[in-house]
Amino acid sequence: MNINTDHIWTEVGRCGGKPCIRGHRFTVAQMLAELAQGCTVGELAAGSEIGQNKFVGALHDLGTLLNESEWVAPF
Repeated sequence: MNINTDHIWTEVGRCGGKPCIRGHRFTVAQMLAELAQGCTVGELAAGSEIGQNKFVGALHDLGTLLNESEWVAPF
């Protein structure tokens, strides 16, 4: 499945084709797993080169995809 939004993208050969934060090798699944374990968006941003706004944007894009379509997350 190819996903391309403002903040999420997939590319063959990058992270096994899994959805990533645009321009980075940080998967959406990794972001969700860390948030589920109690990490905050601020902590995610502080521990990486990715800005907090990109994480928030990716969460927004993911919510929009899930809300507006019958898309099923592949992670």
